[in-house]
Amino acid sequence: MVMSGDNKMTDYQLAKEYLKRIALKFAEVETYKNWSNEFVVSEIREFTDNLKSTDGYLKVDPSKLSLDEAVSLGFQKWDDKGLMLIPLWLLPHLVDEFKGGCISGDEYLIKTSSIDNDHRFGCLSYGVFVKDND
Repeated sequence: MVMSGDNKMTDYQLAKEYLKRIALKFAEVETYKNWSNEFVVSEIREFTDNLKSTDGYLKVDPSKLSLDEAVSLGFQKWDDKGLMLIPLWLLPHLVDEFKGGCISGDEYLIKTSSIDNDHRFGCLSYGVFVKDND
């Protein structure tokens, strides 16, 4: 991944790349029937740490996504205020802090370390307020 200098990927491009890698790992696990269960578990358990150790790995700021980008990544609309709930798969790849909100309706600076992994329909109870595409 090229993520430095003038060629830095956008947050959307980063998220798409991570989602692609997650899908590929799942496809490998599902397709390679000769892999032992022990090996499959290690591939899955170690996946995120291995990805994060990739040269140039950067975290994703979900507040920088457009509505179309968020929707294409699996964010779900929560309310008419524009809160888009973050998909669970993105949790390990979020920046440490971002402007967003939770299903209670409050808007504030979210510290990723305080987000729990409880989810409904694949999304966290935290999200970002996304404006319509410009």
